[in-house]
Amino acid sequence: MKFLIFISVLLTFGCAESAQNKSEKQADTEKASIELTEYNEIESFKLFCDSIPNVILPFRTNCINNIIPTDNEKEYIRIMNPKYIGDSWAVDGKIEKENYILIIHHFDTDGTIVFLRTLNKKGIKIDEIKLYHTDCVPTTEDTFDIGYVIFESNMKITQIDSTLWYKTDENGNQIPNLNPIVREKYRFVYQLSDSGEFNKTK
Repeated sequence: MKFLIFISVLLTFGCAESAQNKSEKQADTEKASIELTEYNEIESFKLFCDSIPNVILPFRTNCINNIIPTDNEKEYIRIMNPKYIGDSWAVDGKIEKENYILIIHHFDTDGTIVFLRTLNKKGIKIDEIKLYHTDCVPTTEDTFDIGYVIFESNMKITQIDSTLWYKTDENGNQIPNLNPIVREKYRFVYQLSDSGEFNKTK
């Protein structure tokens, strides 16, 4: 009788240990699957970023010329992936930081609209703003709104809204060979945080 009780206890402990081992193996499998998924996401985003030229800081540009200086002497293949840049038509450049990657991308409607988007190293969006606060559009027959941007090496971004005033004749036509007058209207300043957020400071 004692022998049967001993065998029963051994079987009980054996089953419990087997169930525990099975549970631990399942947990290890699930953990490995999650780690593999995260690895694939990181590698996929890295492949996307490697196809984009690096932006050279500091730089100044405006919504007329929209020149983003990059190291584009390299032969990049620009992979378009809506997962990372939405419905944009093209990617202009990237800036890699320790905790995030900033991507400059744009799409064209009646004019070119440029965006600054930050993503973490897995390709998940952190924050986004337009590069120009004001798009380049004519306001009247003798004025034209224009947006300027100063992008500094410390990730400080200054957006300047200005108006060009043209000299016109009595018929409202622009007089050639006369430089327009530029008048600043507004100025907005953003500082990118270490976590990739655009903090408006002015």
